[in-house]
Amino acid sequence: MIDIYHYQRIYLGSYLSRREEDSMPYERSRTIEERFQRALVLLQKKRLNAGQLALELEVSRPTAHRIIAELKRRGYSIRSVHEEHGWNYELNKKHHS
Repeated sequence: MIDIYHYQRIYLGSYLSRREEDSMPYERSRTIEERFQRALVLLQKKRLNAGQLALELEVSRPTAHRIIAELKRRGYSIRSVHEEHGWNYELNKKHHS
């Protein structure tokens, strides 16, 4: 099992210097958890595509995709819905493991 610190470095990427990173693991973990929670709040309100989610969270599109993947891994039922202008993420309000 991978801990949150290594998850951040490997899966979400790190843009901090090694010194900043060593001094702030708690703050980084908290920031990432807050980002997951913000993504859930946004998806509860409306469907969003990866670009829209990335803009709202102030992250890159690949990071938005990784956030969705992590939320799914945590048991949230998020599905992709094809609409007129492309694919959007939708949070199923009924299911969470």
